[in-house]
Amino acid sequence: MNFNNLLHKILVYYSSKFFLRIVIIVSFTVLICFLSLYNFKKNEIIENEIPFMDKIVHFLMYFAYGIILYINNKSAKIKLPDLIITIYCVVFGFLMEYFQYAFFIYRSGDMIDLLSNIAGVILSYIFVNKRKLLQI
Repeated sequence: MNFNNLLHKILVYYSSKFFLRIVIIVSFTVLICFLSLYNFKKNEIIENEIPFMDKIVHFLMYFAYGIILYINNKSAKIKLPDLIITIYCVVFGFLMEYFQYAFFIYRSGDMIDLLSNIAGVILSYIFVNKRKLLQI
């Protein structure tokens, strides 16, 4: 096998839909970790202008995360049950809040944030599966 042929095979593999899905999922997971654990200064956040802005951001992050995971699961060759994805998202959200509480002085874990995370995941499930849920 020559170098050009090997390079072509590598490019085909990395341009596949599977690799792209993995990159999107990992990137969004890293983004949530960063946003959950980074030390934002008070003037970087518009929390005083919009009530419950923190809770809205938590909800939207996990709503988007759930949609990404549920939609990618639908097009995967080996599909996981939606309950497994939901449990994963809830546990991931719990761990982010726990890490804020236990390991970071400048952050504090919050049960309302965790509830916002869970609400986002559940609504993303309903949004992605609305046709299936309406047929019941």
